[in-house]
Amino acid sequence: MNRLCVIVLLIYFVWFQIEIETLHEQIEILMKDKIALEAKVEAAQRQTQEQISLVQQKQEVMQALSSKIESLDAKLNRAEEEKEDKKQLEEEVKASKAKIIRLDTKCELLEKEVLALREARQAEVQESFNRTKDHEEFARQKEAEISTLQQEVKKLLQQSMCSSRSSIADPPPVKAEVAGLSDEMLNLKEELRFVILLLL
Repeated sequence: MNRLCVIVLLIYFVWFQIEIETLHEQIEILMKDKIALEAKVEAAQRQTQEQISLVQQKQEVMQALSSKIESLDAKLNRAEEEKEDKKQLEEEVKASKAKIIRLDTKCELLEKEVLALREARQAEVQESFNRTKDHEEFARQKEAEISTLQQEVKKLLQQSMCSSRSSIADPPPVKAEVAGLSDEMLNLKEELRFVILLLL
């Protein structure tokens, strides 16, 4: 009986040892699997970190590209505005040139009109000067005629006075001649006054 118990105990012991060795082997396998899994996890973490870094880089690149696109859009908008301003300025310059041409034409016409007016004024002044000169010459002639007539009247008066002293019976012809000369002098004076009024 004791021997049987011992045998049973030995069998249990052997079986227990075998189980323990099996467990150790399984533990070693599990440890190896754990190490492999940890290595895979580390590799996955590194890969994930690298992917995160790549994503961040891509985001930075995308942000830089977005900023560049915004800058290009702003430049394009400014270029469009400048193009529109340039077009408007060209239209204004074109309109100004047309206006300048019209003004030049108008100035030329005005210059021609002024020149024509000056020529007409000069002709009028020259004609007036010639008329004035003719009137002055006419006035001088009339003054000379009046002076001559006055001298003749004086002579006739002297002659009449002398003849009246010598012969009192013969005055009527002299008086008639003197009266005619006086009338002619009055007419000449009136004509001279009219000429002077015309000159003024």
